[in-house]
Amino acid sequence: MGKKQCAALLQYIPQVGEKIANLNKIRSLVSAAVVKARDGGSLLSLAVCPELSLTGPVHSLNIEMIHRLGEADDGETMCEMKKLAQMYHTHLVFGMIEKDQHLFYNTIYAVAPNGDIVGKTRKMHLTTVDERWAAPGKEIVTAELKGIGTAGLMVGYDAAYPEMAGVLAVKRVDFIIIPSCWYGEFGETMALHTKMMENKFPANTMTTWDAIARFSQAQTLIANFTGTSLGCMGGSALYTLDPIYGGESPIVASPDEEEALVVPLNNSPKDWWFDQQKLLLSRRIQFYKPLVKNM
Repeated sequence: MGKKQCAALLQYIPQVGEKIANLNKIRSLVSAAVVKARDGGSLLSLAVCPELSLTGPVHSLNIEMIHRLGEADDGETMCEMKKLAQMYHTHLVFGMIEKDQHLFYNTIYAVAPNGDIVGKTRKMHLTTVDERWAAPGKEIVTAELKGIGTAGLMVGYDAAYPEMAGVLAVKRVDFIIIPSCWYGEFGETMALHTKMMENKFPANTMTTWDAIARFSQAQTLIANFTGTSLGCMGGSALYTLDPIYGGESPIVASPDEEEALVVPLNNSPKDWWFDQQKLLLSRRIQFYKPLVKNM
């Protein structure tokens, strides 16, 4: 029987605009995660970085500087991240400023252990800061992570729009991965009376990310920055399917410490009272109204 698989959710304070410094920090955290996984008898199969992983949030930079930080899919950043995935033989999800001809996007990529790009999505729901420089994405994307499952990809503020998670549930994803740069602009800390639930939520649980996991019935992986002048709030996490009624509790990082949070990658229980199939059967599509009609 093979080793259990796990994921590392990388949480760190980025140096804004400093790609080399941030790349070195990512390398160090992945290396530490490999050791943690091995010491726990697990195999590191996935590492997830925050949104705009190698530049950090660019809210404080002018447009010219942001454009200079943009790269194509075959640029130096992609080359280095492919090397990292190959070195540790793990899937790697990261974000960068993508340059595509005259347009720029807030994009995340999924890289396989052999260095192949197996998934890519562009942030669809832009913040006012993003709108200064980025064009919106147009597709809701999944990625096949060999040996792990099907992952739905979202970027940061996309999480504030529940329709995306609903579409990913229909696509039957096993996981949803959300690299983030969250500083409290949506959602809030979970506040439920302890007598309402079977298991106690971690203190730093965030409502929106928890809801995505429960209402798509797909385990949800968050990697978030901490610190910066934005006041990023950490809380990188694995959100689980049914923590209120006795399922596994979320695993949540601190709000302010740099760390590689190592979490198990478990398959959903087959005999649980609720699952993704039952969720989809509850959809009453006969009552749906089309938003756009063919002319």
